[in-house]
Amino acid sequence: MKSSTDARRLRYDRIMAEADHHLQQGAFESAVNHYAAAAELARDGGAMPEMATALHRAAVGRDRANQLGEALWFVQQALQIDEAFFGPVHPAVARDLHSMGVILARQERPADAVEPLRRSADISARFESTRERITTLLALGQSLHAGQKADEAVAVFSQVAELAAQLEGPQGPHSVRALLSMASAQAAAGQLAGAHTTWAELTRRLAGRGTPPPGIALALAQAWQGLGTLALRGRGDAVDAAWMFSFALSLAPEDHPVRDAARVSLSQCGTAPSMPDDSTLFVVVVVPEDADRFDVASPMGGRFTLARAVLDGPVSVGQTMRLEMAPNQPVQVQRV
Repeated sequence: MKSSTDARRLRYDRIMAEADHHLQQGAFESAVNHYAAAAELARDGGAMPEMATALHRAAVGRDRANQLGEALWFVQQALQIDEAFFGPVHPAVARDLHSMGVILARQERPADAVEPLRRSADISARFESTRERITTLLALGQSLHAGQKADEAVAVFSQVAELAAQLEGPQGPHSVRALLSMASAQAAAGQLAGAHTTWAELTRRLAGRGTPPPGIALALAQAWQGLGTLALRGRGDAVDAAWMFSFALSLAPEDHPVRDAARVSLSQCGTAPSMPDDSTLFVVVVVPEDADRFDVASPMGGRFTLARAVLDGPVSVGQTMRLEMAPNQPVQVQRV
């Protein structure tokens, strides 16, 4: 807006602030009405980017009210304006494309969501907008998975996991979400060994002592549930599965679907194992015949594959032990 329209700009900013307040309060209809008024004010002043921003925010309001048809209309209008003003490659265009893809996915149109999400992610990459690229790639991976393209989804989630780990660390929320989604996609694609590796890696990334924060506990529960499902349905190993489901049950929040799923899954395994009183202990969960390795796991310590040579004498499922791990040092194992 030009300097001669400062009053119009001040009014636009006030209306947008009021709309944002209504949106935060859950008053979606009032929010959308305010955004629409702001869009008209911007149009009358010839301020097309501001008009597109108001229309995009109106789409957000309709989306949150689950009025997806209107949400899609608003974001399409915003995209048309931004592309005409900025050209096809601009952060505002990436924003609109991202929202369009998400809305299409929520309309159960994952195949239609893929193209705008790919475009959005590509634009974010060109502008080095890593955080926006991560969120868009997550949405893209989910749409590919929902659209029966699990192999492509795996590649996208792998890319997200790497980007997110660099941006926010290996325990960051986007990194964790990417690994959980990647493992699910691997399982759907028939990459069972890959899914096992990814879920097990996540249990090790999130390992710690004491009671984990709620978000970490839930992610661990989801990983253990995934490992249990692989053990039961992939290998037919009800014993390993029972341990995994027991770990998930011990960590999942009350009244959460993961807890309910773990309880049902555990009932399919026969007798539930007795959890060690000491949460720092690891339990032997798999001892393959004629193999030189075995698997141990702890609800908050992770799942590891160890060489038999680390222990003298026989190894059997259910045995407990302590593991001492130091950087660049071999694992030290002590029977309990």
